Amino acid sequence: MANDICKYTDLDAEVCDCKTHQAERLRMTAPTTPGLYPDIPELVYHSDTDSLSSTGVRTLVGVGGPAKFIGAEREHNDDFDIGTAAHTLLLGTGAGIHEVNQTSWQSKIAKEERAKARALGKIPLLTKQADRVRAMVEVALAHPEVAARLAVAVSEMTAYAMDPATWVMLRARFDSIRVDEDAMEVEIDDYKTTKDASPRGFPKSAAEYGYHVQEAHYRRVITELGYTVKRFTFIAQEKTPPYLVCLHEFGPDDIAEGDRIVTEGIELWDQCRAAGEWPGYGDQTNRMHLPSWALRKW
Repeated sequence: MANDICKYTDLDAEVCDCKTHQAERLRMTAPTTPGLYPDIPELVYHSDTDSLSSTGVRTLVGVGGPAKFIGAEREHNDDFDIGTAAHTLLLGTGAGIHEVNQTSWQSKIAKEERAKARALGKIPLLTKQADRVRAMVEVALAHPEVAARLAVAVSEMTAYAMDPATWVMLRARFDSIRVDEDAMEVEIDDYKTTKDASPRGFPKSAAEYGYHVQEAHYRRVITELGYTVKRFTFIAQEKTPPYLVCLHEFGPDDIAEGDRIVTEGIELWDQCRAAGEWPGYGDQTNRMHLPSWALRKW
């Protein structure tokens, strides 16, 4: 999907520095009606506090629970930025990239450029990092199946749907989605950058980051809008040369477990919002037990 053009500068809206355009994006509000929305800015999507995302579900039911959900902040580091930049270049939409022609982030110039990029909502990358991202995307697009899927898909589509049991608004943002309106079917691809994309390695990352919960949440949202998910695939790519790509899909048992956790997260969010309380670890004193490896060590 082509980027929008800023009416003030004739530049791609995603990378435009125009302050008027940036202000317009900040004034845009998140949808309040269920549906598919192809043009919701990333900043608006992530700033929405009146709906629940898959990341929100995973934070709520994870270690720390509601307290970490309400106090969470988006972190920025080199790995995060490289993954986000790869998304942007591969999918053709997302936050703009600001390339910094420095060898490290230690210099004053590099630090100032990075701060400037963050202030503009862009992804700061050193030249060597930008070259690495471009190489990753080149490899990904050389994969016949990946290229074929992305060629006929819409990137960064946003969806909002109402949970009928709790009336909680849910949201999802699909990296790549193909919609058949006649059959009311969709095919979804989610792009992940990782250390190990192999059939043995990637499932470990998928378990650690709760990708089965993400898939179940996305399925929940799109199903509530009346669509059937024909296929849901994770496109995993390694972040080190030769940037290998491997495609993965969950089986029905894992999806069902993810769906159970999504339901738990929705109910927990609804309860915390109603009570105005976001508990953490609790006030009790917990009895500790040494793990078996510590007993052997000492």
